[in-house]
Amino acid sequence: MGHAIPNLQASPPVETVYGHIRSFHGIENSITKDLLVSEIVINDKAFGPVINSYLTSRGYTADAVAFISAAYRNSTSLEDFVGMVVSCGMVVSEAEWIWFWATTT
Repeated sequence: MGHAIPNLQASPPVETVYGHIRSFHGIENSITKDLLVSEIVINDKAFGPVINSYLTSRGYTADAVAFISAAYRNSTSLEDFVGMVVSCGMVVSEAEWIWFWATTT
């Protein structure tokens, strides 16, 4: 027996969102087709391509990435790094993921 698909009423077309530009405090803007050309591409020297790609895909602003990078360079442990970036609004699991990739690759 299959699952019934709810009958949703048609709504006006919504512009496709390709990503978000975010700071530590949340989403600042949505990346639509018109903004794809100006999408932020991160190439921070403190991180490798995996973390740079991750930060780009999450839409972090250049200022946020600069802070994350400085926090990484100035941290001597996971706890130091997490403490610094979480104090600005990053969630713990995301900070731990970044630390893991930065220190194991």
